[in-house]
Amino acid sequence: MGKSQYPAVSEHRGNIRIRFTFAGKRYGPVLPWAFTPSNQAKASKLCIEVKGLIKAGVITHKLLGEYFPDLIETEETTSETPIFSEIAQTFLNTCKVSINTRNEYKKSLNKYWMPEFAPVPINQILPSELKAAIAAVDWTSGKTRNNAVSVIRRVFELALDDELIDSNPADKVKSAKHQKQPPDPFSEDEAESIIADLYRQHHGREVVYAAYFEFAFWTGMRTSEMLALTWGDIDWNQKTVRVCKAQSKGRLNDRTKTAKARDVMLTAQALHALSVMKSLTYIGQGQIFKSPRTGDPWMTDKSPRAPFYASLRRNGVRQRKAYNTRHTYATILLMRGVNPAFAAAQLGHSLQVFLQVYAKWIHGDQNKSEFEKIQNGHDLATESAAKTKSR
Repeated sequence: MGKSQYPAVSEHRGNIRIRFTFAGKRYGPVLPWAFTPSNQAKASKLCIEVKGLIKAGVITHKLLGEYFPDLIETEETTSETPIFSEIAQTFLNTCKVSINTRNEYKKSLNKYWMPEFAPVPINQILPSELKAAIAAVDWTSGKTRNNAVSVIRRVFELALDDELIDSNPADKVKSAKHQKQPPDPFSEDEAESIIADLYRQHHGREVVYAAYFEFAFWTGMRTSEMLALTWGDIDWNQKTVRVCKAQSKGRLNDRTKTAKARDVMLTAQALHALSVMKSLTYIGQGQIFKSPRTGDPWMTDKSPRAPFYASLRRNGVRQRKAYNTRHTYATILLMRGVNPAFAAAQLGHSLQVFLQVYAKWIHGDQNKSEFEKIQNGHDLATESAAKTKSR
């Protein structure tokens, strides 16, 4: 849908559409005028004139038909078909996602789609108009574009389920290409040096910083899952932790990112981190990782990130996000030859996604062995050439 500098004026298949409300119904007649600046100004003037008559209460359906001869009989907007904003709100009310995810959907709809389509009947939004609206946005990345399109696609899916439309306009929109950054894990040696450094630097209640990252490195749990973890989630007999909730953006959700609970087996290092925390926060069976200053559970990981990055600097470790502790555990499992299906289950991934993300590490040290064959072959060739030259 083309942009116009005039309110209530937009492009429709190369012509001009104006929008107004009369007798409780929304109208969007298409004028047989090319979408040029002069015609947009002309259409805007006409729309203002019609709205003035409506406001004055002097216009009738007959008079409206004189302005727009084909409007009363053929204009679909006179139907009772719900408009886009109504379907979008129903979608937000019924989608089964976390509150934070629903809020993200709402932000996307308000930012990208409501300005263009809010008053438009859901059955009048064409694929070409949707593509035009997408093209008019200066997207920050292909990923952002794809995420926004996925939200409006789901709104249209709801309308399709209710048989308000015959097809989903968003299905005609191709995904934007974007380069997804590969995992950037720490090596096992780097992980051990960071953990040891944090234990050396932090004592008393502040030892929570060291225990937090030791647990993160050796369970691979998501940050949101770590923040929501309580002592009641620990099975000391089975040496497992039940991951069934998440804390994101300061809000506790009774479900994980994937909406699937899982049991993560606790390594010796993870059990050590818990033993350290047991003397600090075990009373009350509440959340495990808490602020050493206030004693309140961490709402976000902002507090523990600072000492983590300080440790990277002290140890000369290349700067990476703290979330890479998760990638580190995944790659350690694979480098040690752990079955990918088991590793995927521990991380809370589907096997397909896990293989896509961590394919590079599946063969463990085999890749190094293969490269050594290349290097050894090069060394042998160089040695042979040197002997031939000396003869």
